[in-house]
Amino acid sequence: MAEKRKKPVLLAALGGNALIRKGQTGTVAEQFDNLRVPVRQIARLSRDYRIIITHGNGPQVGNLLLQQECCPSTPRLPLEILVAQTQGQESAT
Repeated sequence: MAEKRKKPVLLAALGGNALIRKGQTGTVAEQFDNLRVPVRQIARLSRDYRIIITHGNGPQVGNLLLQQECCPSTPRLPLEILVAQTQGQESAT
């Protein structure tokens, strides 16, 4: 039996700013709405490619840093913990 030819790999990077557009507040509803177009495009590309999706989360980490600044009674978390927390939130949504 002939071995199936493997599809080439395509890396799709969805940066944090792709999830939150200029002038938006960054609500979860806005982020989901902003993903509609790229998710459809990636789905179409998956016919011809094996897809790897990666994402940035700069705006989300920035939001957590601002929250820490606004609430001095809350213990400060180091940046690496905030990055891990927001990455976990992104993959759970």
